[in-house]
Amino acid sequence: MTLHLRTLLLLLAVLASLPAGLAAQRGGDTAEARPAGSGALPRPGDRIALKIWNEPEMSDTFNISERGEAILPKLGAVHVASLPLVQLQDSLRRAYAVYLRNPSVEISVLRRIAVQGEVRQPGIYLADLTMGIPEIVARAGGVTEAGNPRNIVIVREGRRIRYGRETSDSLLASELQSGDQIFVRPRSALARNPVAWIGGAIGLVGTFRAVVWPLIEDIIGSDEEG
Repeated sequence: MTLHLRTLLLLLAVLASLPAGLAAQRGGDTAEARPAGSGALPRPGDRIALKIWNEPEMSDTFNISERGEAILPKLGAVHVASLPLVQLQDSLRRAYAVYLRNPSVEISVLRRIAVQGEVRQPGIYLADLTMGIPEIVARAGGVTEAGNPRNIVIVREGRRIRYGRETSDSLLASELQSGDQIFVRPRSALARNPVAWIGGAIGLVGTFRAVVWPLIEDIIGSDEEG
C-alpha cells in the first residue's frame, strides 16, 4: 500500500468518526430516569403555606424542619410531613377551632427549586405542586436566547435525572424535591449559529477538493501508469 493511499484512508477514517463522536457526546449527557414523585405529601425542606380566612396576621409560609415540623401561629411545633393535605388541613382546622370560631383553613405545599443554566434570573424559587416545569422556569425569567427549552436536566444530590423532550409539559413540581435543580441547557452550536456552521461545511468541502481530491487523482493516476 502506497503512502498516499494510507494517508487517504486515514483521513477518511477521521471524517467518518466525527458523527459517531458527536452522538456519543450527546448520549453521555443523558441521565438516569424520570423522578418518581410521591405526590402532594409535604416533606422536610418544603414550605407550607397557611391561609386562615379573615386572619391575615396568622397566614404565612412556614419552613418544614428536618424533623418534619412547622412552627405555626398559636400552635407551635406541629408535625406536618408525610401527611395527605386533606388530612393535614382537617387536623389544623380542628386545632385552630380552639382559638377561632369556625376557622376556614387552607394549606398548600411549596417546593424550593433552584433554576439554573440558560435562564434570565437564576435562583431559588418556591413552586406550587401544581406547577409544571415551564411555569417554574418562567419564574426565573424564562429561557435565554441561547437556551433550549426542550433540553432540561434535573439535578438531585449530584446526579442527573432524565427529563425527556416528550415529557416536558407533564412533569409537575409534586414529582420534584426541595433542593432539586432545574438546569436549562444551551442550544447546540449549530442552532445558535447556523451561518457559521454552513460556512464551516463549505470550508470542509473546499478542503476536500483542494487536499483530498488531488490525492485521489494522484493515486488513480499512479495505478493507471502501473
